[in-house]
Parts: sequence; structure tokens; C-alpha cells
Amino acid sequence: MANDTQRPSASGAVTLAALVALGLLGTVSAVTVFVQSATEREVARKGGAVSTRAYRDLADAQRAELEEEAQWVDRRAGVLSIPIERAMDLVVEELARDPENATPRAPGEAASARGAPDRGAGATAPSALPPARPFAREPATASPPPAPPAPRPSRP
Repeated sequence: MANDTQRPSASGAVTLAALVALGLLGTVSAVTVFVQSATEREVARKGGAVSTRAYRDLADAQRAELEEEAQWVDRRAGVLSIPIERAMDLVVEELARDPENATPRAPGEAASARGAPDRGAGATAPSALPPARPFAREPATASPPPAPPAPRPSRP
């Protein structure tokens, strides 16, 4: 009797794996060549190599502005421009001294602010703030809005 089941040989499996690997390698190579040629065509269409110099110059200018030394913006008003890192450090120091600086005082607390701890140099005392303006309200004599029309009866 003949053997009905045949086992594939190890050499056949190795051959199949090698063919699949070569096929994948060829596909990856073809896609790479296609992308490179498309990129070259696009660069040529735009008139040369893509330059990131303008971006770098802008980023450098912004970084230099953020890191420059303290300078007066308006000396009479007491407005000073300082580097952002130093400003963040000052805020953290002030909050460490008085954590209540993190939130504004409630309107009713303005009268009791005399006994409050020091709010920090340059801070405006709550009693020195202008009074709050009330929201504009409609006069009490305003008539109510008209009622919507009654729905019509539906016909079958």
C-alpha cells in the first residue's frame, strides 16, 4: 500500500521562507525608491531644497526674548519685564509665603483685609480696588415675552 499522507520536507519550508523574505525585501525596496523619487520631484517642483532656517531664526528670536534680562516697560507705572523662568520662581516663592494669594478675596472680605497678612510687594490691597459694577438689569416694568402660538390640530 502506498502512503497517503506525505510530510513536507524541511528544505521545502526553508525555500518557502526564503521566497517570502525576498518578496518582502523587494516590496520594501520598491516602496522606498518610490517615496524617494516622489520626494525629489516635490522638492524640484517647489524650487529647491526645503529650508528650516526661517523657523530656526524665529524660534531663536523668541527664546532670546524670553531669556533677556529685566527691563522697564513703564517705569512710572512700575511695570517691569523679567524672564519667564524668574517670574515663575517669584510666583512660587510668594505662594510659599502666603498660599491665600492663589485665590482672590471674596467681595465681603474686603473690609476685613486690614488684619490680613502682607500680600507681597507690589500687590494691590483689596480695599484699594475700584467697586465692582453691577450687571445691567432690565427695568422692573419690562413686559414678559409674548407667548408662543398655540399648536394647530393635526388632520388624519
